[in-house]
Amino acid sequence: SALPRIPEQHETSPLAPLGNATDGLPAATNGVCVKNEQGFGSLKDVALNRTTSVGTAVATLKKLICVQLLKIEKGRALTLLARAPGMEPEDNTDYKKKEYWDNRFDSEKHYDWLVSFPDVEETIRMYVKPTDRILVVGCGNSKLSFQLYEAGFRSITSIDYSDVVISRMREQYKETPQLIWTVADVRELSEISDAGSFDVVIDKATMDALVVDQGSPWSPSQAAIDDVFKMCKEMIYVLRPGGTFIQITFQELLFRRRFLEGHHIPAEQRRALQWKLIENHRVPVGLGYQFIVMQTST
Repeated sequence: SALPRIPEQHETSPLAPLGNATDGLPAATNGVCVKNEQGFGSLKDVALNRTTSVGTAVATLKKLICVQLLKIEKGRALTLLARAPGMEPEDNTDYKKKEYWDNRFDSEKHYDWLVSFPDVEETIRMYVKPTDRILVVGCGNSKLSFQLYEAGFRSITSIDYSDVVISRMREQYKETPQLIWTVADVRELSEISDAGSFDVVIDKATMDALVVDQGSPWSPSQAAIDDVFKMCKEMIYVLRPGGTFIQITFQELLFRRRFLEGHHIPAEQRRALQWKLIENHRVPVGLGYQFIVMQTST
């Protein structure tokens, strides 16, 4: 179905929270002031104004929800960047540069982006079997791969394009030779892996780093579109038919789904994305993150 878009001209102003959301209205719209025919008033006033048509009220709510999602999106991005004290780059686009990560991993021993394994273990077990061949992409210096192994998952390959961190992880977990650590770029996996090599791919904030230069989430930069499209194609390539792609992200599903399903690319290219969204969970940690589950075509 078509996703709602933000209008070119729309006036909003934050107010103190209204308390409990009006029955039937999304909580994300609480505390919003909107300009209507009678001037500025609360969302409750606008939505329930008996002189306002149902169609106008619904259209207003859609616009407000989109505005609030953008505010949430911006807040999550700022929080993400602030959670590693002393490690923030001068510019957000540095998160896409290998040099930044090499320098960071040279001094940083461990960091888990967004969530830790215990936060999502129960949800992961809903989609992943202990015997599954698992690929963890953009592993960095996270404990996720080792914690998966400790939890009973035995076939785990972890990749990162930073040779610095892969070298460190091999040394750190040398007593667990079952864990495989490989230098690889998520946009070029077909160079190091055969088609259908994995049952499950897990991405925790890797795609997030590829969209730091996206600009507007409604009309992302071409660089972000190209990088995400390459990554999606490679994920589908390495997964077996009916395989599972799990993505944990700070980006709202409304925006991330547009990337995953190729809404920003021409229809003829979109056909390469042979997978579908099967479920989405919210991880109740911090600001709340998305746990997205895609399945490749059989």
